Amino acid sequence: MDRRFIKSIFKTLAIFQALALAACSKAADQPALDTEAPAIHVIAPLENAIFPKGSLAPITIEFADNLGMHAYYIYMMDESTGQPSLVEKKHIHTKNWKVEQQFLIPEDAIGPFRLDVEAVDHEYNTTRMSIPIGVE
Repeated sequence: MDRRFIKSIFKTLAIFQALALAACSKAADQPALDTEAPAIHVIAPLENAIFPKGSLAPITIEFADNLGMHAYYIYMMDESTGQPSLVEKKHIHTKNWKVEQQFLIPEDAIGPFRLDVEAVDHEYNTTRMSIPIGVE
């Protein structure tokens, strides 16, 4: 092969590498390190809501993170026994997420219950929230 041809191939590859690296750099408005924890907005149940035994308690939660969520965990804690029940957990890669679930309040529940929610982003910034719930 001709030396000029090989040199032109290397120059072309170098240009493509430089363009690829430039395309991967963060935008000027994005922080170099994410220090902002995810936001949790519990729409339902309302704090101190009362649910009859054997009923379905609605659970609606919105999650948001400035750069992207990593995971969330939702538990319903029976405070009379200390027993947690997993409602939902998910490994996700998105900035916004909405959960719409239901939790069956056991017929033999003594209560009270507590909804525990945790959200984690890719830098392990974590937000936790608890909502007390009554049982009748």
